[in-house]
Amino acid sequence: TIRRNQLHASQKQQAAASAQRAKADVRLAYTEIHALIGGVVDVRAALAGEVVTPGQAIVTIVNPDDLWVRIDVEETYIDRVRVGDKLTVRLPSGDEREGTVFYRGVDAGYATQRDVSRTKRDIKTFELRLRVDNADRRLAVGMTAYVVLPLTTDPVTRSQPSSSIDLPNAAATP
Repeated sequence: TIRRNQLHASQKQQAAASAQRAKADVRLAYTEIHALIGGVVDVRAALAGEVVTPGQAIVTIVNPDDLWVRIDVEETYIDRVRVGDKLTVRLPSGDEREGTVFYRGVDAGYATQRDVSRTKRDIKTFELRLRVDNADRRLAVGMTAYVVLPLTTDPVTRSQPSSSIDLPNAAATP
């Protein structure tokens, strides 16, 4: 019976050790970091060995296949642009590509022009986002781009004439 008791005690110790190992594996898994998307690390907010809290950002990942151009359009032009419209995006190199409007802000942002004479109203802006093909990886985050807006649009055909304006200070954004 002593051997049986020793065997039973050894089995219990083995089970306890297995449970401790499983617990250690779970704790170790908490230290692993997995990205939700594939991409390029843009910013490292924490380094190896630093203590971080759950949910705290430790890196910023940019997906180079999903960059868009963000612009602020004055309210005097916003009625000429709708979601789905195709606009020309000009890069600083002079290269042009087509962008498709996929987001149009529903409320005004900040005023780009202040009325100091109090005879006119302030001119506010609305945000637009255009998805642009970046298969050649020529767009980079924060890069300057120029978006060509139509001066007039035929409300029936939604066609855009050749007259247009350039909107500078657009930026490629993740």
